[in-house]
This record gives sequence, C-alpha cells and structure tokens, in this order.
Amino acid sequence: MSNPCPKEPLLSAYLDSELTDTQADELRKHLADCPGCRRVLESLGHADTLIRDLPPLSPSAAFDRTFWEKIETLERESRYRLWARHIFTGWRPIWAGAIMAIVVAVLVYSGRNDPLSPEDVFIAEHMELLEDYDMIGQLEMLEQLDATEMMKDLS
Repeated sequence: MSNPCPKEPLLSAYLDSELTDTQADELRKHLADCPGCRRVLESLGHADTLIRDLPPLSPSAAFDRTFWEKIETLERESRYRLWARHIFTGWRPIWAGAIMAIVVAVLVYSGRNDPLSPEDVFIAEHMELLEDYDMIGQLEMLEQLDATEMMKDLS
C-alpha cells in the first residue's frame, strides 16, 4: 500500500473553495503531476454531487418533543452526577461524618437505662473467673485424654 500524498488533506478544502488563491494555484500544479490526487479529487467530487442531490430532510412531528425530552433527561442526569460529586468533596464528608457520629452517640446513649440485675453485676465482676473456669474444664478433659492414652499403652 502506498503512502498517501501529503497534499491529499487539502483536496476537500479545494473542492469547497476554502483555500487561499496561492494554495489553490499550488494544488492545481500538483494535480497536473499527481494521478493519485486526481483520482481522490474525482471521488470527492462524485460523493459531493451525490450528497447535494439528496432530497432535503424534514423532521417528524414528534421530533421537537422527543428532542427536548432527551435534553431534559441528560440535564437531570448531569445534575444528579454533580450533586453526587459535591457530596463526596470539600467539607461535606466531614459534616456527614460528624452528623453520623452524633446520631450513633444519641442511639447508644438513649438505649436501655434500667439498672443491671445483681446477676449481671456478678457476671461482669467475675468474668475472668468464669473464663478461667472454662479453661479448667478443658484441662480436666485433657487429663482424662492423657489417662485414656496411658490405658491404651498399658494394654
């Protein structure tokens, strides 16, 4: 595949009379010597003619309504994204965290206010002993396991 001619990007502007006189003169001289650019210019001219010969389009009766509905939807989504972005930037997260801490504190401190039963107080005061008791029970099971293994070894 051959490399495109460096003058090829100017062909569409030449066809639309958008080049300066100097640029157009230089391109005409180039077209006399470059068959590739002449073929591209001919193709562009053919496509341009086909497009100009198309009948004009007229929008449907519902076009205006649906167009503005889509615009409204896009604007609504844009506002939502903007609102969401503002929530997570600046001072808002700090305020939100402070408000959440206050709400949690109120919920925690507004809980049960009735006094603890004597059983609850006893359990709280002797929690360490209860944990040790569980451990002692497990040690007794290990001793029984050792005794069982010794009996197996004797037999």
